[in-house]
Amino acid sequence: MEHYQQLSFADVEYANKGKLTRREKFLNQLEDLLPWSVMRAVIEPHYASGQGRGRKPFALNAMLHVHVAQIVYNYSDPGMEDALYEIESLRRFCGIRLEAVPDESTILQFRHLLEAHGLTEQIFAAINQTLGERGLFLRAGTICNGQQKPDTCLGSVFRKVPLEFDRGLIAQC
Repeated sequence: MEHYQQLSFADVEYANKGKLTRREKFLNQLEDLLPWSVMRAVIEPHYASGQGRGRKPFALNAMLHVHVAQIVYNYSDPGMEDALYEIESLRRFCGIRLEAVPDESTILQFRHLLEAHGLTEQIFAAINQTLGERGLFLRAGTICNGQQKPDTCLGSVFRKVPLEFDRGLIAQC
């Protein structure tokens, strides 16, 4: 039996807004571009199952999305928590409701889990494999199409790719 959440007035109002923002378009494209199932499979053996005592952990998918959003928008742990409270499109991307936003220490602990088990490198490899199939690659926070030297992508000002990735973090050289 599925568990249904009652929509809040804010959820209904947001769902009926007329325009899709650039941030929403970018997050939708990011959702389609990244290999989420592969990344979850890499992390799952190390992630808390919630079988023991104590607070139930956040869903792995939600925390993975929070981690990716934090990297893409270059948020600190407290900044990411604030952004999740303030930005509805980020909450929707992460699959988080306003009543259940992870605090900065939870975000920090998730990042430390990835670092402690060397999972960031495995995730990076999975992303590059998926992007490679599309003629793109990720290097130091930048996606390039490989037509020019990767160094030209790093530390320069980028133009937007056809997918309209913003903030210059994902770019085509």
